[in-house]
Order: sequence, then structure tokens, then C-alpha cells
Amino acid sequence: MRHTVFVPKPNSHAFSSIAKGSAIVGKEYESLGYMVYYEGNLNGAENIKTFEDKAMIAAGRLEENYPTTAKMLCRKGDLIIVGYFDSKNNVFTPADSDTAKQALCQWMVE
Repeated sequence: MRHTVFVPKPNSHAFSSIAKGSAIVGKEYESLGYMVYYEGNLNGAENIKTFEDKAMIAAGRLEENYPTTAKMLCRKGDLIIVGYFDSKNNVFTPADSDTAKQALCQWMVE
């Protein structure tokens, strides 16, 4: 499945609530915004080493509607689309715009 990957806009609720560097995947949720699932590997699991690893876990939660605290309803204006994640092949493809690339780079810097 192909999933949209986001980063939160600075000063948004999502920005202050989701750990920096987390992979965030989501889908539109009625007219309210996006339901997003995320993974930041806050506990330092050895099997989560790359952004794709994080995205794979977040996408799995989304696909299964998994009950988790790593889930949030976000307003559309609070997120920036930075790419797409193919959960079948475990591949992240960044968006082509300079704005998206810059936002992703800033989100990934710790």
C-alpha cells in the first residue's frame, strides 16, 4: 500500500506532541483532517534503525487500525506532505518539492 508521509508544521499541536524525527503516515479522515500514525523509536529498539523502519511500523498501525497512543487526528493545515511510503516494498519516496525536502530535513535533524 502507498501511504502519505507528513511532518508537522512548526508551532502546531502535532509538532509539540510527536517526537522529532518520527515517521508520520496518515490518511484523510472525513472532512476533519488527517488521521496519522507515527513511530519515533523512543525506547531505542534495536530493530528500528532507519526512517523506513519507522515508517513501516507506523504504516502497519494505519493499515490495521491498531490501537495505540501513537495516533493523532491533525488538521490539514498542521501537516506538510513530504513523500510517500510503499509498505509492500518498504520504500520511502520523498516529494519532489524543495519545500517538502527542506521540511523533512529540518524534522529529521535532532
